[in-house]
Amino acid sequence: MSIYARWGVRTRINAAGLVTRLGGSLMPPEVLQAMAEAARGFVDMAELMAAASRVIAGCTGAEAGLVTSGAAAALTLGTAACLTRLDPARMDRLPETTGIRSEVLMCRTHRTGYDHAIRAAGARIRDVGLNDQGAGAGVRDKDYRITASAAAAR
Repeated sequence: MSIYARWGVRTRINAAGLVTRLGGSLMPPEVLQAMAEAARGFVDMAELMAAASRVIAGCTGAEAGLVTSGAAAALTLGTAACLTRLDPARMDRLPETTGIRSEVLMCRTHRTGYDHAIRAAGARIRDVGLNDQGAGAGVRDKDYRITASAAAAR
């Protein structure tokens, strides 16, 4: 019996791709092996994160990389980095942003339940653009106030 069956949790057929709400991703055997190997020793976490950053950068071509616990954590940390740049004093103050430029521009059609992760860093989100319904580009937003007919009447 699987751990999920023992806990009364149903497994799903994932047709959505790599999404946190469906468990993120299945792990290949080499990943599970690396995790088991890593679990047999203690290391300095700052040194490990620096090494992981170099590996991620090498794989992606970015300047650096950061391991996070999921999408929300990545959005919070990325927003915090944009707000504070390389200023440790600003980093220590977050989510307090008095005197720091803290507005994040976001396409209205990209507003999701993950908005809270951006606000958690201390940012204020400012909408730009039209919602899908008003633009006639489809219906994706679940909470909209401008209908296609109202937008056409303007």
